[in-house]
Amino acid sequence: MSQMKESFGDPIEKRYPEQIKLLISMVRMSRLGGIATAECDDLELRERLFRYFEKRFREMNIYLYPVEITEEDLNLVRVLRNLTDRSGFKELELMGKYENIVFFVYGLEKLSEEQQEKFLLWLNLFRDATTIIRQPIVLWATSDFVDKMAKEAPDFWTWKGMLFRFESLPTEAIKRAKLPPLKRYLQGILEDPDFSVWNELYIPLRAMPVAEAKIVFPAFLRRGPAVESQEVISILEKGESAALLGEPGAGKTTVVKRLTWLLARKAWERYDEETRRPLLVPVFIRLHQLRKFHRVEELVLSQFHTYGLKEIKDLEELDGLLRNDPEALELVERKKVRFLFILDGLNEMPAESKPALDQFLHRYRDHRFIITSRFYDESLAGRFPAFVLQELKEEDIDLYIITYLGEEKGRKFAQVVKSDPVLKELASNPLALYMLTRLSPLGEEPFPRNRGLLFQRFAENLLRRTESEWWTLLGRTRGKVAVEVSWEALAYLGLTMQRERAEALPRERVYWLIRETTFGMNLKASAQEVLEGLLYSGLLRLSRERDTVEFMHHAVREYFAALGLLKRGELISWYLTGPEDIAYWSGVAVCLFGLTPSKAPLYREIVQDGADYNRLWLAALCLSSILYESEELGKLETEVGRNKGDKALFQMVWGMACELAGDFIGAIEHLEEALRLNPDLYYAYYELAWIRRILGQGELAIEALKRTLEIAPTFVDAYNLLGILYYEQGDYAKAIVSFLQATSLEAGNPHHYYNLGLAYKALGEYERAAGAFKRAFSLKPDYEEARVQLELVEKALATPILPFLKQVYFLRDVPLEKLLLLAERLKPVSFSAGEIIIRQGDIGSTFYLISEGKVEVYIYGPEGRKVILSILGPGSYFGEIALLEETPVRTAWVMAVTPVKGWALEKEDFDEVMATMPSAMEKLVQTRNERLQRDISKVLEEQASHSSLAPIITQPKEGLAVEPEQALTILVADIQASTQLATILGPRAALRFLREFYLMMAEAVGTGGIIRQYTGDQILVVFQEPGEALKAASRMQKAFSKLIERWLEKYPELREHKLGIGISTGSVAVDTIWSESIVAGYPVILASRLSARSKPLGEILIDEATAQRVKDKFPLRLMPSPLIIKGFETPIKVYKFAPEEASVNQGANSASKE
Repeated sequence: MSQMKESFGDPIEKRYPEQIKLLISMVRMSRLGGIATAECDDLELRERLFRYFEKRFREMNIYLYPVEITEEDLNLVRVLRNLTDRSGFKELELMGKYENIVFFVYGLEKLSEEQQEKFLLWLNLFRDATTIIRQPIVLWATSDFVDKMAKEAPDFWTWKGMLFRFESLPTEAIKRAKLPPLKRYLQGILEDPDFSVWNELYIPLRAMPVAEAKIVFPAFLRRGPAVESQEVISILEKGESAALLGEPGAGKTTVVKRLTWLLARKAWERYDEETRRPLLVPVFIRLHQLRKFHRVEELVLSQFHTYGLKEIKDLEELDGLLRNDPEALELVERKKVRFLFILDGLNEMPAESKPALDQFLHRYRDHRFIITSRFYDESLAGRFPAFVLQELKEEDIDLYIITYLGEEKGRKFAQVVKSDPVLKELASNPLALYMLTRLSPLGEEPFPRNRGLLFQRFAENLLRRTESEWWTLLGRTRGKVAVEVSWEALAYLGLTMQRERAEALPRERVYWLIRETTFGMNLKASAQEVLEGLLYSGLLRLSRERDTVEFMHHAVREYFAALGLLKRGELISWYLTGPEDIAYWSGVAVCLFGLTPSKAPLYREIVQDGADYNRLWLAALCLSSILYESEELGKLETEVGRNKGDKALFQMVWGMACELAGDFIGAIEHLEEALRLNPDLYYAYYELAWIRRILGQGELAIEALKRTLEIAPTFVDAYNLLGILYYEQGDYAKAIVSFLQATSLEAGNPHHYYNLGLAYKALGEYERAAGAFKRAFSLKPDYEEARVQLELVEKALATPILPFLKQVYFLRDVPLEKLLLLAERLKPVSFSAGEIIIRQGDIGSTFYLISEGKVEVYIYGPEGRKVILSILGPGSYFGEIALLEETPVRTAWVMAVTPVKGWALEKEDFDEVMATMPSAMEKLVQTRNERLQRDISKVLEEQASHSSLAPIITQPKEGLAVEPEQALTILVADIQASTQLATILGPRAALRFLREFYLMMAEAVGTGGIIRQYTGDQILVVFQEPGEALKAASRMQKAFSKLIERWLEKYPELREHKLGIGISTGSVAVDTIWSESIVAGYPVILASRLSARSKPLGEILIDEATAQRVKDKFPLRLMPSPLIIKGFETPIKVYKFAPEEASVNQGANSASKE
């Protein structure tokens, strides 16, 4: 049934109260199975009931598992047995999240008459076998089928449980429409608990990019420089193709299964939309299955058929579909599709299958891919961006435990885990944390202290469950298969799979291996019965086709492989013959290290003479499992430190283990101690360099690498890392020297040439860069990123405008890829001397770059005077202000002073290109802001130079004091609620609003005064005559009203903003340094205070001194009572000037005088 959620609530309960109550009670009481029948003719109603019960059961911690019966298998018992053995069901069962699982069986009405008869025949014949199924079953059928069941399956009918009837109101049953092929496929994914369970149980995991994707890693993932991690699903959804890396149990498969379900749901919801965008459809593939299939396409076709997309019958039709061939698209209703192939477990794929995978990735490169792997694989280098899953943090551990154990129990257990450093370290791995939640978390038995012991306890619990439940359920003698037999079988199977690098083995081979390993034991059960017990435990699982057997998780297989080595007394060093083998056996080594009581011999076996870098990393990985066990670690240090050299080696491995755990300070301490004991331990210097780089200590990292190379001048990795450090510092010339050294030492490594090409490219030496990329590509023909970079620099060589673009200020740090995109959009333009290019007030849609000539940028200031803002020449640009605003109005005039040649970019292209260049956009915004501020300064300078006060205010004298008889009038204007402007307008529009405000205020002031200070939305104006100040105040109020009216259409909230003006007259002091003249004194303070008081109503308030000078010429109104103003000892007598009353009051004043 569909997983699309819908809330029906009370209408269902009101309609069928008794049926619902009884069915829920039956399910809750059925702890060991049971079967009932539900009769419902209305198939639409049945879907609604499924959704209703799903919601109700979830509230009771019961999982509703829908099972559709199809023509493929009509034996209900076999269908359910196969299902309960599948990995998805075992995961659901072992999670412990749900107290029970109930099967809702449906689909019988879609079978033919013959198929229905066959179903009932099997049902009647194997009715007793349904007791094998531990979960309750509800068989949903129409009334016709129920009648047929009573007649044709009498034994089952008399034996079955309760019958529930859900009658519909319509007289005829609603026939369920047949789903179209792709939608049927999506529904299959949505209903498969292998995916859907993670919709509820998934805990968000974080990942960060592998910044060092060009470095050849050792077998173990290093931590890179600190980069903020992000939720991994959001990374994978937003990006194109990607590689997801992580240690065993980090959650790689969990993440991609959750992603598969989410994308299937989105595709389902978008299926009927009319859109040009292709439908993104997920296809989940386990790469280890390539052992069975020769081509990835065969796996894809199998997945399509498994989930109901059977219209694609063969590989030829599949190829047509993946290539969007019109004939193939007819098979899926002409839906344009883009597939996301989720390829899980690259490290589990047989090496001989790699060519088939490479061919698939290349052939269908127009689709998207996500590949998961434990290790960084060279085949991924340059093909996909790589991301590493991060360890769980404290808050993640809390959320995980509470999700799985419930609120009360979960919080108690989380506290236990976080209070113990060892458990906390174990819990940072999702798989290990899951196992911890399953180990009687609040019991008295002590917790395991490393991963090997943790896996052991977890397996013990599952095998105990088998012993106590499985044989009892079958009615056999308890303990018929001894526990030691199960351990022997699992250890041998694990070791065999590990040796053969097989994720799964054929079922018949498993029987043979069980017989082989248990030969001579007192075995009372068959190999088939042993396997059934192991399958029931959940440690082993069957494939969907039930023909192969695999472990529940590859990390569990590695644990049993380690156990197999212990039981057989085999040395792990037999298998550590090269870097690839060391990587493959690393998980086994860690488990073996945890299980082995005497760890010193195993440590020596792995490290040997300390010359193999990968073996050192494997030893560090093992050591990290006991990093917080100080007693165990101290004991090991004593046992292996036989001489000074061994002690130094152990300190280095200890430091590397700290590095793996993220304890960089501890890592530095141990590495420096190793170097104190043995100054020639160049690997220690190299590790120090790595850590210094991570900590952002580039210079110290470089010094460590130089010391490394003094001791080991042929250590190629040190040259590579040194080149990367220089590259990151922008010292590309030194980076080139280092990369050249790396190529001379390791001429066959394509990554060194790739890095060299990047450094040449950064310097703009595109011909040399092309040569380096060609060499990398020739050494590794599938090096996709080298091919892309080669095409890029060849395109750069064919783009003449590029040198000019790199000289433009805001484009200097823009990557070549973006510059080429910009170059494609630019159009050449030319203008004659004196030609107007831009007119102030016009709507702007073009941005200009000057390559030759000069232009003049100007506006018309107060009283129509031309104000030249700037002269721009080659490498400069203009026109950006209008294009950065929502209202693209030109703010100035631009005229060609000389003949001008340049480049033009239209707004649509400007928006698209600049969206890909955040750093360039930031610089452009900075330029825009500086130019707007410059415009204001230029206009105010121009206004001041023509003012009658210029000789007094603007003379370059220090500390000029104006005598009382030359008293000046100060006007301060301020916008009410100005702090809200940025919120209402946004930063860009607010700056433009203020620019208009200042320019209009300057024009209103005219030549009668000088604007001396302006900060934010407040301006201070100096006048020689008080009357001029009042006239200017009137003009400023009118100008502000016009400004607000102009902006009201888009920003109606501005209606509440007023301009308050305060005016005061008296003696002031002026510091007349030209660029920053400062006015101070009593009138300045009082005018500012009056301005603040006048803002709420947008008034003009003046003091007594000003009023006495203008009372015969202007209409003034004395305020009813003096104002108490901060900073003044006595109340201040204040007058209000109302310009709108001027004409009336002027007449009144005249009459009064007469």
